Amino acid sequence: FGSLIVTASSRLLLVLVFIFQMAHYTAEDYVTLTTLATTHTEKGKDNPWDEMYNKDNVIVNKMKVAGESIHRVRVQATLPYSLPVVTRMLYDLDVRRKWDKYVLETMVIETISESTDIIYMSVNTPRGISNRDLVQAREAKYDAEKGIQYILYRSVEHSKAPEKAGFVRAHTIFSGYMLQRDPTNPSHTKLVLISQNDAKGSIPKMVLNFVASRSPPEWFATFNKACEEFGPSCKVDDASSGFVGTPM
Repeated sequence: FGSLIVTASSRLLLVLVFIFQMAHYTAEDYVTLTTLATTHTEKGKDNPWDEMYNKDNVIVNKMKVAGESIHRVRVQATLPYSLPVVTRMLYDLDVRRKWDKYVLETMVIETISESTDIIYMSVNTPRGISNRDLVQAREAKYDAEKGIQYILYRSVEHSKAPEKAGFVRAHTIFSGYMLQRDPTNPSHTKLVLISQNDAKGSIPKMVLNFVASRSPPEWFATFNKACEEFGPSCKVDDASSGFVGTPM
């Protein structure tokens, strides 16, 4: 009986270590996000990003990633709302449920540290396609001096969120937001989203890549309207100037 307890404890420890390692982000991850967000923003023959959309203050690019079938997508936009408001609209799951019409359910499964947690989200999909859900390690850090908020996402497995009937478990390869006060207008926010998500299931990768690079304009129109509607009610912690997570 004692050996069973030891074995069970060892397995639990391995699970916890696995979750911690997968949830932990390194300095290199933040360098990667910053590099993807800030380099090759101008057109040119050496630019690995293909421009898919450039209208109404929203720019969408896609990039093929060597050895991977899912393209990386970058979205750049400047929003007429403060950094604390934009951050809370994206980060606060209670607020997210109010404005994002595609979200069915979202919750924090486990808090790993002040900056890192494991979250669950299920989303509604068009008729004829199974709904999707995700389990992600989310980490938030900020650089107060530069006025930058980072939020990173990566898929993990968690015992409290097993796959369930009626949903296909999607996979986040590497995604994140880089939010920054607009240097020319501090009351506005420059937003860059880097997204590389595999919806899984039987949908051809070509179709997934097509949709991923063309859906952001509609999403940002919804988000912009939501900021106007719900932004004033977003609670801001004055001690952190509206940042979430921990300092870099």
